[in-house]
Amino acid sequence: MNRDDLIYKIKKIIFPIVNIEGFELVDLQFSKGGKNFFLRIFIDKKDGGVTLDDCQNISTQVGAILDVEDLIDRRYILEVSSPGLDRPLKKKEDYIRYKGRIVKLNTINFYNNKKNFIGKIINFKNDILTLKIKNDGIINIPYNQIAKARLEVEF
Repeated sequence: MNRDDLIYKIKKIIFPIVNIEGFELVDLQFSKGGKNFFLRIFIDKKDGGVTLDDCQNISTQVGAILDVEDLIDRRYILEVSSPGLDRPLKKKEDYIRYKGRIVKLNTINFYNNKKNFIGKIINFKNDILTLKIKNDGIINIPYNQIAKARLEVEF
């Protein structure tokens, strides 16, 4: 089974667990680091953030179901954590949820002769992200042109 198929199957299995416990599945990564393989699950909660106990609870439940399903054909280390203050924006709903926040993003194609932007999310509607960029004004970026985006930590 290739890596993308594996990640898809794992997400399908663990999504109900994460959802029932009141969390959002932000991201899931399966990668090799050194001689070890890691399954990293990033969860978030709309209100209040994620605690260490929350991570342990999800880890225990997910670990048990993955042992039963036996999808991963090698030893791995399971890690469950919060995505952090600079969490990635992966879904359309993330751009709506974080309206008014500063985001750092990379685009697939050039816009205003740039591919890297830092700006405030003004709106997300009809698959168009509207950002207010310092010194560049307002820019509209189609959702399908966003390669990578994450929140910027504001102090």
